[in-house]
Amino acid sequence: MSYDYVRSLAIAERVLTIPKCCWANSVRALRRQKGVRGGLYVEGLMEYIPGLLMEHGWIELPDGTIIDTTRAYLMKYHGHEPDSRIYYPVQKYTLASLKGVRVAQLPLAWIEMSIFQFEHLPAEIQEPFLKGRPLQAYLDEMREFLAR
Repeated sequence: MSYDYVRSLAIAERVLTIPKCCWANSVRALRRQKGVRGGLYVEGLMEYIPGLLMEHGWIELPDGTIIDTTRAYLMKYHGHEPDSRIYYPVQKYTLASLKGVRVAQLPLAWIEMSIFQFEHLPAEIQEPFLKGRPLQAYLDEMREFLAR
């Protein structure tokens, strides 16, 4: 996956990107911009600084290119330097699957993330969710919650 700053910035300017609204910015771009048609809205984690992961939303194009309007906006208007941050996708959504979803309902992944996906995330991503508990205890708790 590679981040395309130039395309991200062009789209950010057309959809009026708002800082700290990565999920809404990404969904709005996917809904309104023909240049990202066929792309997926992705919710996951981004390495904000080395060793620190942050919840984030972006668009992933079919060729794996990442369009991140929020990051492009911050880089241009707040002087952030270009960098090579790592993206960890958790859940991906097609444009059709977002029909009827309001931006106030975002992010969706933290509610819908399946146990299977969680088990296969890197340990550094699992750690904040586990809060010192064994993985099996967390999974049992999630299974009980999903069964309600």
